Amino acid sequence: MQRPSLRQGVGAAAALCGMGALLLYHAVREDPRLNVPPLVAMALAVGLFLAAAAVVARATHRDRVIPGLVALVLVSFAITGAWIGFGPGERSCSATIGGPSSRRGGTECRVVFGSGSLVTAAMALWAARQWWRERGG
Repeated sequence: MQRPSLRQGVGAAAALCGMGALLLYHAVREDPRLNVPPLVAMALAVGLFLAAAAVVARATHRDRVIPGLVALVLVSFAITGAWIGFGPGERSCSATIGGPSSRRGGTECRVVFGSGSLVTAAMALWAARQWWRERGG
């Protein structure tokens, strides 16, 4: 995989940080339009900030920290999916596969996001293991 230039890395990191800051702003204000608890939104915002750090680390040749950052990003994504899949309350989602969008019921959303969160958590464990091995642990 080609390493991004510093300019590309900083640009991508700025975009990720902007999204994270916007999400964090609405989470702190407990904006009901988020449709998630503030802590879930905050976890995702932190994941976006960590993704930005990983992009900059890649652009600046700090490869040793990348697996650890990626593991933490994946944990934040797993938290979000786990809340949708396993959290309290009703759920619904919309899906688009090559046509018009259709609304899906709670069970379908829970199965898809819940299983996705488990896969994402497994990926986080794998990335953490890689980081630990690269550190000499």
